[in-house]
Amino acid sequence: MKIAAIYIPEGNLSIIFGEGHQEVTINLGGRNLYQFKNGELNSVELNRYYIDDLLSSDIPLLSCLVGNNGGGKTTLLQYIANAYYCTYVLEEQDGSYELTRNIEKIHRIYFTPYLNYSSLDAARNNYKDLTKLTLMKLDNHGDSGLLDDFLEAHNSENTKRWIKFNHFYKNREFTKITLPVFHEVTLSLGYFDTSIHKPDKFNDTSYQLRPAITLIYEKIKQEASEREIQMGKNFTGDIRGEEAKIFSNGIRFEYDLFETALGKLVSLLERAGNHYLDEGIIPEDF
Repeated sequence: MKIAAIYIPEGNLSIIFGEGHQEVTINLGGRNLYQFKNGELNSVELNRYYIDDLLSSDIPLLSCLVGNNGGGKTTLLQYIANAYYCTYVLEEQDGSYELTRNIEKIHRIYFTPYLNYSSLDAARNNYKDLTKLTLMKLDNHGDSGLLDDFLEAHNSENTKRWIKFNHFYKNREFTKITLPVFHEVTLSLGYFDTSIHKPDKFNDTSYQLRPAITLIYEKIKQEASEREIQMGKNFTGDIRGEEAKIFSNGIRFEYDLFETALGKLVSLLERAGNHYLDEGIIPEDF
């Protein structure tokens, strides 16, 4: 079942088309074309331009809203997701249809790749808001107001979403329209500076957390040194020089990464501030 047409009654069009417009029926490309008049369905005709099974049998209808910037495309999508005074034509795959002003049983997803600050707070049940701003808040578990942290977490979650979609798309084996499928994803860490994080320096981190963090920090330093010493003992005979340097750099990189991750945690606690420095308990044998 899909939304094949929307009827917007007179008096509710000014927000989209400006003043002076009468009622309007918007067809979205279903098997039939519908026309309302005075709030009643006036005619139903076969849509001779309907494209059957464009992507797959699981996608019965694909509609495109085309127009200039500011033409009302987004507002129209908001009507589809949210308006309570519109009449919707819900169409089955065989062309049968029903009229309703309640589209709660239709799963609606609103997505835009652009960052804007408008939201559909009045949207009802069975509706998912995937706007850029909403995704950023979702990825950050709330609205912290720290833009750098927002973008860092959001970009990471976006990569995960892309990998999941790519896996889903390959499994669906769509044949009508070919989208690019990637079999491998390479993620590279180009540069990080451990000097910008101070995992052993505290101002706003909880007093109860500080000993545990310091203990982990000291353990990182100690274990890195021990592993390098042990590696040196293992390199005897002909295994020297560049090969030993490669192994040593690998160990240093691994523990520098641990230290940076710990430092990043501390920096988040420091930047966010902590008004309860004496709160919380960590057992002594933790």
